[in-house]
Amino acid sequence: MDSLLKTLFLVMFCLLSPLVTSDLDFVDRSELLNVPVSHFSDSVRSTMDTVHQVISTLSNFTDKLDDFRLSNALSDCLDLLDLSVDELNWTMLASQASDGKENNSSENLLADMRAWLSGVLINQNTCQEGFDGTKSTVEIFAGDGLNKITSSVDDILSMVRTTPDGTADGSEGSSGGRNVRRNDKFPDRLESYDGK
Repeated sequence: MDSLLKTLFLVMFCLLSPLVTSDLDFVDRSELLNVPVSHFSDSVRSTMDTVHQVISTLSNFTDKLDDFRLSNALSDCLDLLDLSVDELNWTMLASQASDGKENNSSENLLADMRAWLSGVLINQNTCQEGFDGTKSTVEIFAGDGLNKITSSVDDILSMVRTTPDGTADGSEGSSGGRNVRRNDKFPDRLESYDGK
């Protein structure tokens, strides 16, 4: 009878306890960041302000360009800068979310934050490449602003831990969940011509 009561108690406890769906449901921010959350948030906000300033400056040129290529580069750049603001915002919100999750995040909040910040860097690079070779005033204004953004995002990215435990992907000797082949051979199921 005593064993039955223990079993019944255990079953009731399990049924009434909240289900935890992920190890990141209750994230300790010290596992995500190398700096205090307030310092991280201030840096992200400051970078967002810089992006808004660059958007404002570049927007002044939208109706004044006769060059089709330059006009398209400017339009693309403004779209990429808007996306960068979103990615910076998602990063900041994720660092502050009380339950460790944000609407745009997966179960790996650390990887999400690093991906969003990397996306901002890619956006700036793509924007700069659009202006390359135009030798215009817009290229000069864009270049200065984009360099400031890139420098700030590099600093922010250094504030985000690579992984909570310092390994490449959070597990000893793993390659990030992918089966990385260490030789130049194709898998047996593929013929050599399939890899081209």
